[in-house]
Amino acid sequence: MQIITELDHLDILMMLEKVKIEIDSKGASGAVAVVNRDGDVVGFLRIGFGSSHNGSLAINKAFTSARDKKESKELGQASRQYDFPLSWFGDNRYTGFGGGAPLFWKDQCVGAIGISGLTEDEDTILARRVAEAFNQPKGS
Repeated sequence: MQIITELDHLDILMMLEKVKIEIDSKGASGAVAVVNRDGDVVGFLRIGFGSSHNGSLAINKAFTSARDKKESKELGQASRQYDFPLSWFGDNRYTGFGGGAPLFWKDQCVGAIGISGLTEDEDTILARRVAEAFNQPKGS
């Protein structure tokens, strides 16, 4: 038997709020998406009136991180390093842009967060920071 841990709505709201506060503090606009372990959107927030592309990118970054169980930027780096197109995954939602980070509870990937709207490096750092605040170490 396998015990499956799911993201709680309070966890999701907390992550969305953390990102909103950070993006607002920079006077920027953007989007944040939280997905479950399958990559399905369970939380989304568009912040400000920026590009509509931010929403799609945030969702795709989170999807990629949940499915690959690593940061979306890592997949992009591997794609370039080993010269394989992301289309090989058979799903056009995979992206190599930074800003997606997986969410772990103990040893189980329970989802991911994706952020778009700041610079790629800022998206990556913020997603990583929010994920690290959520992540529960193994054995805890």
